[in-house]
Amino acid sequence: MSVAARSPRSAVVVDVILRDGATLRLRAPAKEDAGALAAFLTGLSERSFYMRFHGIRRVDDSLVRHFLEPDWQERGVLVGELDDRIVAVAEYMRLRDESAAEAAFAVADEHQRRGIGTRLLEQLALRAAEAGIERFVAEVLPENRAMLGVFDGTGLEVTRELDGGEFEVRFPIAPTERYMRTRDERDHLAVTASLRPFFEPKSVAVIGASRRRGSIGGELFRNVLAADFVGAAYPINRDAEPVGGVPAYKSVADLPEMADLAVVCLPGPLVLDAAEAALASGMKALCVISSGFAEVGAEGRERQERLLDLVRAHGGRLVGPNCLGIAVPRLGLNATFGPRPLPPGPIAFSSQSGALGLALLKFARLAQRVARRKPVLALKSGSTEAGARAASSHTAALASSDTAVEALFRQAGVIRAGTLEELVDAAALLSSQPLPRGRRVGVLTNAGGLGILCADACAAAGLELPELSEETRAALQPLLPDEASLANPVDLLGSARGATFEAVIPALLEDKRLDSLIVLFVPPVVAGADEVAAAIQAAVERGATDKPVLAVLISRDGTPAALREGGSSVASFAYPESAARALGLAAARAEWLRRPAGTVPPAREVDVAAARRIVETAINGHSEAWLDAEATRGLLEAYGVAVVPERVAQTADEAVEAARKLGLPVVLKTAAAGAHKTEQGGVALDLRDETQVRAAAERIGPPLLVQPMISGGAELLAGIVQDPVFGPLVAFGPGGVFADLIGAAAFRIAPLTDVDAKELVQEGKAGRLVAGFRGAPAADAPALVELLHRLSRLAQDVSEVAELDLNPVIALPDGYVAVDARVRVAGRASRPALKSW
Repeated sequence: MSVAARSPRSAVVVDVILRDGATLRLRAPAKEDAGALAAFLTGLSERSFYMRFHGIRRVDDSLVRHFLEPDWQERGVLVGELDDRIVAVAEYMRLRDESAAEAAFAVADEHQRRGIGTRLLEQLALRAAEAGIERFVAEVLPENRAMLGVFDGTGLEVTRELDGGEFEVRFPIAPTERYMRTRDERDHLAVTASLRPFFEPKSVAVIGASRRRGSIGGELFRNVLAADFVGAAYPINRDAEPVGGVPAYKSVADLPEMADLAVVCLPGPLVLDAAEAALASGMKALCVISSGFAEVGAEGRERQERLLDLVRAHGGRLVGPNCLGIAVPRLGLNATFGPRPLPPGPIAFSSQSGALGLALLKFARLAQRVARRKPVLALKSGSTEAGARAASSHTAALASSDTAVEALFRQAGVIRAGTLEELVDAAALLSSQPLPRGRRVGVLTNAGGLGILCADACAAAGLELPELSEETRAALQPLLPDEASLANPVDLLGSARGATFEAVIPALLEDKRLDSLIVLFVPPVVAGADEVAAAIQAAVERGATDKPVLAVLISRDGTPAALREGGSSVASFAYPESAARALGLAAARAEWLRRPAGTVPPAREVDVAAARRIVETAINGHSEAWLDAEATRGLLEAYGVAVVPERVAQTADEAVEAARKLGLPVVLKTAAAGAHKTEQGGVALDLRDETQVRAAAERIGPPLLVQPMISGGAELLAGIVQDPVFGPLVAFGPGGVFADLIGAAAFRIAPLTDVDAKELVQEGKAGRLVAGFRGAPAADAPALVELLHRLSRLAQDVSEVAELDLNPVIALPDGYVAVDARVRVAGRASRPALKSW
């Protein structure tokens, strides 16, 4: 059954990246496309036309009209454009079995084998799923190996059967774990190809490179020259005046070759014309340094949108506008206007000050794989409670956009820094030191107060300072004066020289109770920072340790040269707090690497069609609605969620009769859709006789819910909320009337893996309740994991569920039961479709 009169995806324009790095624009066709569609169809070779249309022999008006203005319920059509020319078309047509549709596509001969068919199929499946279609069917000639290859290569479960000289190909279009992995690999290869001109350019054109010193374009071009770029560099300015002794050109049309990368350094109003000229010449990579865009108001925002549309229409990629530039020190490329050269090193850095959400989301699955090979760090600002203030359910009140980002980072293994300083410190540590095996830290200092500060900072970063082993204490005792402390932190006293540090450090690194070491030093009169730095370096090199070693040498002259040089085996920091925070992030990364990747379990015993009917009926032309008690129960039962038995009553007599059937004691609640029952005085608990039931019914008023009283068990919260950018979040935490006050719910982005669900159940304050808090019996953790998987599946299948609140869920030693539920549904989320790069 279809779920809406017209899918909002029909109006979405999607730019996808092909395997060679080119950008293809996919959109719905309109009446104005009749001529372009006719030209595309006429331009197909005889073989390609036959492979797609089988019995049709010529292009006429009826065939062209067939593709125009699809309704997206019975029929959906996408066209693919490169450089404003239609080069592909794909369609689905619903079959008699309304859950299935026939799918087909055609690609211009000169653009075949670029991955266009695969991208068409991905996007067509998204739109078909919005219309309630569950699987595709295709009739394919045996000799059409290209189309068969597209279907087989999607990663979906494809079956084919030869029937009457044609293959009947069938496959479900719901994303599976295998499909997601295959798609991610395609995305990875495509993104890499599309970004290669930025990171491996063989030639660079700087548009707006002036000979005038101090100008942005002139200084940027001189930086390119000064960095000894290994490729060709071309300055472009309107008078063709040489820059830095290099001949210049008036326009990109005058260049001796097409440059791989164009860097635009012109005033904002001139950028569009320059960008169009560069793109028209065949350049696909633009870096726009210029300001005068979204940061200056409405006119600038419009200019920025026009620039982005222009780049996408030509199949290009854009860095900027209003940016510092691009630097690839390995190639000697410094296309920035910064005053300092950039040395090669092990850290890659990318910064974006605009809307980061969608980029994070699209990179999330890729980052999860990348993060297992190299650390990915991020700085995300913008924590806010504004969303919570406007929320109407407990689950939504506990969620925020920052909550979504935190969940995304956690699942993808991205290390989140709280400040720019923390980001840089963590990057320095991770690029130079091994990961700690655990969170146990040894602290060595020549100043007791500094050691205490470091111990406090370690505790704040989730680290611990264990006692040293007896063997370590015995090894240290002859090395230190009697007044020195052999506890952790180890205090060498202010009289310690470099030789003492050099002797003590190896003994601490050999202690099996320690996973890492922080060395602190404040220069007294007797020893200088340079002496101690050299001693630390020597001790670590001699010990050949696999433990991270961090140094904090507080000196008016900054970090000593022995620790500042690139070959140092010690990570140096300005303050103990900086070192502790960086080490805490490194420990978190080590824990994430030990964490299994997990898999998304298949859905079991769910009735998607029934859930969709309930939601469609509730919305029925409205922008949103709260489900009543009957619809809420039906939705939850369609996904196998255990709910408490209940009866609906309209009068006190009906409530008493329901109590008799359910058995006393009972609970009486208001059944008003969307009501906060406790806050509105709409709940009466533990009613033990009919007199109490009648009195409560008369006080609360109709409609009423009568439920058996569930005693014992832990009160928990589980729910769903649709984030406007990141999509469905699944929540789990302590429940009951204090859920909002405690604020301890944890979130994960759907779909949940088995590892995600187990972590939600086991961690934090909810985990303590599940395990049995203060002598209470432990709850059935596997049943709660199953509940979260069912909510995750519901959130994915029925995105109209904007908020779902199960509070409380009574967790019992054997199973669970949801005793109260509120569900708000709304038109399909307007967030952009997850799309290929």
